[in-house]
Amino acid sequence: MDTLGKSATPTTTTAAAVTATTTITAATTTTTITAATITTTTAAATPTTIQQHQQLQQQQQQHQQETKPANERGQGVMQYLLPQELIQSKRKLLVMDLDETMVFSTFEEMKNPDFVIDGMSKSGRVKTKVKVRPFLRRFLSECSKKYDIVVFTASGAPYANYVLDKIDVDCVIAHRLFGDSLTKFGDGKYIKDLGRLGKPLEKVIIVDDMPSSYAGQFNNAVPIGKFKGAADDQQVQFQTKKYFIFLFMLFILMLQTNKQKMNT
Repeated sequence: MDTLGKSATPTTTTAAAVTATTTITAATTTTTITAATITTTTAAATPTTIQQHQQLQQQQQQHQQETKPANERGQGVMQYLLPQELIQSKRKLLVMDLDETMVFSTFEEMKNPDFVIDGMSKSGRVKTKVKVRPFLRRFLSECSKKYDIVVFTASGAPYANYVLDKIDVDCVIAHRLFGDSLTKFGDGKYIKDLGRLGKPLEKVIIVDDMPSSYAGQFNNAVPIGKFKGAADDQQVQFQTKKYFIFLFMLFILMLQTNKQKMNT
């Protein structure tokens, strides 16, 4: 579903991996998702001791060595996750998580969902209620003026594409990555490896509510709290507005810092 500015000890989180062999048919305002299989795995707790932190750093160094560009290991050319136009773009890259960062989705009852996905699962007919995070569209619109936006989610493509089509009415999201683009890391865990995007890491920021999603690449992450559907709309709107201002100012600071490096 999410370190610049993050505390030294990340909180324990769970990672949702969603896989689907799914077909979507659209009729007016109803979309049907069939044969969707949703599995949830629990990620290991993020480091709480110096020893655990050192162990995680060692795992990350080994992982970076194993996944570094293949041409540096004499094995030809590595296949990056992003298309060439985004890799070669001079703009910085903003990587956004989907679930509990941009939206909240649930099978349970929800008051005033923004939209509902009507579909089928192994247990029968299901209705997925979706709530969009307040100020999200404004946030994406403003960031798209200076940054390439990519959504990287652990969810399957059918569900994620439908949700993103509803959100991205202005087509500001440049690319979408799904659960099949995750990278195995450590003992059966899967992460969003920013090194596989093809963009220099100093030009990449990820916004994700789960620190375990970007294990070992905390310096490229901006913290954000889980969005659970805005039980208190006013409070969530206020928090999101503050976050929008913070992130936009952070991007400006990074841009100025890079300009100074180029001039030295």
